[in-house]
Amino acid sequence: MCRNEDEVKNTKKEEQAMDGLKERLRALRESRGYSQKGLAKRLGCSPSLISSYETGERSPSLQNLGELADCFGVTADYLLGRTPPEPGLDLTGLTEE
Repeated sequence: MCRNEDEVKNTKKEEQAMDGLKERLRALRESRGYSQKGLAKRLGCSPSLISSYETGERSPSLQNLGELADCFGVTADYLLGRTPPEPGLDLTGLTEE
């Protein structure tokens, strides 16, 4: 079965999002001082599940993605690399005038 160009592009975008997710998840966890075990306890899951998200072995379900975002006070879009970490106005290109 051959994949068309759109399917290949979507697969690459998904891979990039998951790469971003694992990096952001680990950075958020460490910046908040959580161990994998501590985060797992807070979320009610196993430490091995957190580890598998951080290594990219598994992707979180939509429900778990939402719970991770809520836990860290960020959006799911941030975890997926779609938005910057701090919501706010984009002032790029504006001058003081």
